[in-house]
Amino acid sequence: MTVLTTGRLTLRPARADDLIAMHAVLSHPTAMRWWSTTPHETLEQTETWLNGMIAADNRLDLIVERDGQCIGKAGFWAPPEIGYILHPDHWHQGLATEALTAVIDTLLRRPIMPRSWPTSTRTTPRRWAC
Repeated sequence: MTVLTTGRLTLRPARADDLIAMHAVLSHPTAMRWWSTTPHETLEQTETWLNGMIAADNRLDLIVERDGQCIGKAGFWAPPEIGYILHPDHWHQGLATEALTAVIDTLLRRPIMPRSWPTSTRTTPRRWAC
């Protein structure tokens, strides 16, 4: 379980009790302006989204918490795809930059391993390593 801390934030895996706070973010038209979907209309829609985030607990896709309050999310759904969303009450304070810097630094410190090993005897690590 990855938990990151910065000067002002805690980034942690999603939990079921994040539902109300994340619904406030994901149903806010301004926050959702550049998101991949339209604003959530129901709590059930956010619950489905949150359950997907919880089920994918192996990813570096984390809830952003400030002063113990969930204010959004930041991280990698599938590297190199990175994103964030914060409630507009927390915009223009450098929090997204702070959160993404922590997430990127963490990813860059992880060991790099190939997703699959070559199966041909003619393929050597020198041929597929860059």
